Amino acid sequence: MKAIFFRKHGDSSVLEYGDVQEPPLKSNAVLVRVKAVALNHLDIWVRIGWSGLKLPLPHVLGSDVAGIVERVGPEVTDLKSGDPVVINPGLSCGHCNRCLLGEDNLCKSYQILGEHTWGGYAEFVVVPRQNVLPKPSNLSFEQAACLPLTFLTAWTMLIRRAHLGAGETVLVHAAGSGVGSAAVQIAKLVGAQVIATACPFCIQMFEDGIPTVQPDDTKRMKTYDVAELLELTVIGRPSGGSPAADAMGIAEPAGDPA
Repeated sequence: MKAIFFRKHGDSSVLEYGDVQEPPLKSNAVLVRVKAVALNHLDIWVRIGWSGLKLPLPHVLGSDVAGIVERVGPEVTDLKSGDPVVINPGLSCGHCNRCLLGEDNLCKSYQILGEHTWGGYAEFVVVPRQNVLPKPSNLSFEQAACLPLTFLTAWTMLIRRAHLGAGETVLVHAAGSGVGSAAVQIAKLVGAQVIATACPFCIQMFEDGIPTVQPDDTKRMKTYDVAELLELTVIGRPSGGSPAADAMGIAEPAGDPA
């Protein structure tokens, strides 16, 4: 099959396009023909590499994938060729206590498609049946492919850990990022008030109506007064790093995420 891959870590010049071996299809797995794959910042980090990262090379990136079922393993009976699907990129064992509790990201064997295993920068990708979800009919393949990592991460932070609900207030740092924009939409969905910090470019993006779900208030990262943000229920930092120690210090505990 055709794929985009790299044989060594580095900048974008290390990416190659060519033929690679199609991944084997296990009995409980699904072979998906890729229709769209999103570029996630994780792809860039993995391509560049970091100390301790040991990947068999060549490696195929791509965590966020939407496509069509090509073939299924003999144990898969509820999917058929041609079904439009979107892939959950979190790979886990599916039977340990964490997985059975729905905390698959805490599974000892947890991996991410495109980071630890070959991903969707290819004609085909193979994933376990449990990672294949029906593509919403109102979304294009491109729209569906932009959802998995960003929205799953934001949902885990806001809903599963912080238990955000209607009438509460959340501060989303870096609201123009993938996870940040997902957090804004999820928080608004549950009826929370959203205050967002972002760079001037992203502020303009929100003012231009992109995305269509808007924060209740936006504050430019370099100018907001932390004292104005007191008594928030939740503070989220989706893009990593340390935005402001003062901002993190004023957040009231959202409860123990047991």
